[in-house]
Amino acid sequence: MENPVAEYLPEYEISRDLRYKIITPRNILCHSSGFENWEQKPLSIYFEPGSKFLYSGEGYTYLQEAVDNVTGKNLQGLVEEEIFKPLQMYSSALTWTPIAAITCNENTTLDGSVERRCIFFNMP
Repeated sequence: MENPVAEYLPEYEISRDLRYKIITPRNILCHSSGFENWEQKPLSIYFEPGSKFLYSGEGYTYLQEAVDNVTGKNLQGLVEEEIFKPLQMYSSALTWTPIAAITCNENTTLDGSVERRCIFFNMP
């Protein structure tokens, strides 16, 4: 969490700002990397990493590419193998899938009966 992501992904398109060398996974996961949200490549750093909060989807993409590079697996496959399958989370995914279109849960009411509720999402 504290090693700079640049150690794992040295050739990523980031501006010539050398602060990219200190951005850690913790900075990215806490949205304190200094990246703005969904800007064009090359990425730019707008503040000292770790000094402020600014939501950044680009940071997550940068971290995902580092994980892919280190493990040789895409993040979805890695999470399925290491987390979802061992925990029997068969309806879980990192992105929308057809199985995610139906969300069901069971609730026990005050009288002890069980109600099953399903929500159906109509997403492409």
